[in-house]
Amino acid sequence: MTQQRNLVFVYGTLKQGQCRGHVMRQSNFIGHAKTITGQQAILNLGNFPTIVHSKDIPEAPESTVIGEIWEIDEKTLQALDRIEGYPFLYTREPISFELVEQVGTPSSPETEKALADKQAISYFYKRLPEEWGKRLSMENFIEDGNWDDSLAG
Repeated sequence: MTQQRNLVFVYGTLKQGQCRGHVMRQSNFIGHAKTITGQQAILNLGNFPTIVHSKDIPEAPESTVIGEIWEIDEKTLQALDRIEGYPFLYTREPISFELVEQVGTPSSPETEKALADKQAISYFYKRLPEEWGKRLSMENFIEDGNWDDSLAG
């Protein structure tokens, strides 16, 4: 029986070379990607980033989020859910992306189709913008769309 596989878009601590990048070692790196301009924005929350839907925060800059596409199995998805505090801290939602550089190829028909459709899943911080309110400022947005560990507070 073949195990379910998914494409995931990672944009922060799970990227290669970042503090949690080791979690992805057993997964299939597909390539470097970015989100569609104006659909999501990335925020620096100190020790970690999050992405939000631009439509939810009117002052969000018209930017793209820089990340990576990985093909993961169910075990890795469960590990990511634990790391991201899903479903309490983060939601897991579909995201559209553009592949900037393809390195690997999908190993299943489902992920091959998802790659062709430019669709993956990603994690969105659940408490924005409602609970952040006035604490959220333009300084939290990462204008170039690229978070790395050097931005951790």
